[in-house]
Amino acid sequence: MPSARPDTAVLRGQDLRLLFVVVAVAAFRFRFTTEGSLDPSWELALGWLHQRGFSHGTEIIFTFGPLGPVSNPTLAASRAWIAVSLLAHVVATAWFASVLLRALRPTRLTAGAAAVAVAAGLVAGFALPLTELVAVTVTLDVWTRLPGRALRPPSPAVVAGYGALAAAALLGKLNTGVIVAVAVGVLVLAWPGWGQRVSAAAVAGSSAAATGVVLWMATGNELAGIGPWLRAALETTTSYASAMAKNPPAVPWAALQLVLLGALVALLAAALWARCRDTDGASRWPEVALVASLTWFTLKAGLVRFDRSHVDLPLAALAILAVVLGTASRWRWMPAAAIGLATVGLVAGYDSIVAGDAQRLVDRRLEQPTQVWDAVQATASGGAYREQTAQEQAEIRDVYRRLGLTQPVVEALEGRRVHAEQWDVAALWAHGLDWRPLPVFHTYAAFSSWLDERNVDALEAADEGPDAVLRNAASIDNRVGMWDSPSARLVMACEFEAVAQDGSWSALHRAENLCGAPREIGRIHATEGEEIAVPTARPDELVVAAFELDPSLGKRAIDLVARDPHLPFVHVDGMRARFVPDAAPGLHVMAQPDRVGDRDLPGGSLAIDTVRFQNLGGPVDITFYAVPLG
Repeated sequence: MPSARPDTAVLRGQDLRLLFVVVAVAAFRFRFTTEGSLDPSWELALGWLHQRGFSHGTEIIFTFGPLGPVSNPTLAASRAWIAVSLLAHVVATAWFASVLLRALRPTRLTAGAAAVAVAAGLVAGFALPLTELVAVTVTLDVWTRLPGRALRPPSPAVVAGYGALAAAALLGKLNTGVIVAVAVGVLVLAWPGWGQRVSAAAVAGSSAAATGVVLWMATGNELAGIGPWLRAALETTTSYASAMAKNPPAVPWAALQLVLLGALVALLAAALWARCRDTDGASRWPEVALVASLTWFTLKAGLVRFDRSHVDLPLAALAILAVVLGTASRWRWMPAAAIGLATVGLVAGYDSIVAGDAQRLVDRRLEQPTQVWDAVQATASGGAYREQTAQEQAEIRDVYRRLGLTQPVVEALEGRRVHAEQWDVAALWAHGLDWRPLPVFHTYAAFSSWLDERNVDALEAADEGPDAVLRNAASIDNRVGMWDSPSARLVMACEFEAVAQDGSWSALHRAENLCGAPREIGRIHATEGEEIAVPTARPDELVVAAFELDPSLGKRAIDLVARDPHLPFVHVDGMRARFVPDAAPGLHVMAQPDRVGDRDLPGGSLAIDTVRFQNLGGPVDITFYAVPLG
């Protein structure tokens, strides 16, 4: 085992030169552009909600918290947030480089040491967003401070800093904060002596609590919102896998990436086994816990959606862990093998290595300095900020024109408090509309009944909630569009009318509530795969259904800690669509007319005759209701 040395040692001159190279090459993954599509739209929303003065927990609920704009900067945020984000990216990248060098402990500036560090920096810069980079860096930093790596326990100041960082990470993004907190907990428990452990835990906990409250209040949120935000973020996180999982596409690159991820996990397991075998295995538990927690976190984050942007995360994080463990285990071949596996996996995400793909990779890196410079200018000059904002809004308006959003639909929303349905917050920002979102502002992300009910509460608050909706009929992952946040969709059908429509886009205004009290018209216990006929109602009634699921304990456990490869589906009139199990108890619209009198209902006519469920892990109890209109 390498001889221990204090982790507070000052970096030598050759280390500083190598640090500079790693920082320059990693080129922190800083994106400062927005597009009219799903992911950039929520990134824009994170900054815009601060500009609008919305409070987390009470008015907005999401896995990203009040510090979300730090990791996702856009021109919808204020200049101050852009400056903080830019600084955070620079500091986090420099910290990662410093920690990586300390973990690798190069004794001299050899070509091999430089190549390993620079390659790890390239992988991190290419694949790790800020929140995930922080999780990886904290894991490595804690690893360098474990017994056997450091000569003494971390000082109270260091422990307090870790506690503050855990709170900040939690308010940035819930699952990142949990991983950081786990790493801090491992460090607290790793050093012997219960007095030491209790004292360190008290310092870390009090620092985290104080920092969390200060940051929560400083970002303009109400203390009463902390509990609801934590509940909402937990609901979203725990329901995410069953609602959003995607199986790997049937293409060669996906199979290759799965094999490469398996190989990286095998490398980590082999290195840990060797280190446990060479010493008292029980003393290695902190190291095993750190590697296991980060491996689980990155694999679940990468494999639930299984697309290029998500799979890059575990490829990069596991490769960096393997580089560090391989170096510590004196397996000189392992760092190169890990970097090689990750590089092949990252490149394999592009269907074919042709000139166009290579050019996109090059352009992606070349755009980085321009985006950084744009952010610096926007921060330094109000004029530059306004000019960039106007240009960005014009570009997004052009994107939405190509998507079919016409001026009459936009004009019908002017002067009203508007919610974007399903996810087109960017359209509202680009057209200068008055954004008044539902708490789950991307409707498809209301993954549970509790989240659905928060949207219902906001819709029913006529004086404070939105009085208009920009509705896009598109749906994510081939879901039944009317079933996203199902109970909220029912309220929308009852209390809003379509006043302008063009293709898949429509403008809705709040109107008199059309709906009476629901009456039960049928109850059925359905087994897996059984086709159920939907009862009919009168022409002037809606038909809605609530589904009660009874999944097995094994199914619940898989959805909580991993992801089930058997995705939940519903077959609607023979057509297969994705189903959101945790939102099943809500009232799902099964049938509605397109008009009631002279009033056009949102979404137009709908008439589902049969449903059949697949991969829900158990039977389904279905209760049908008729809702009178008029």
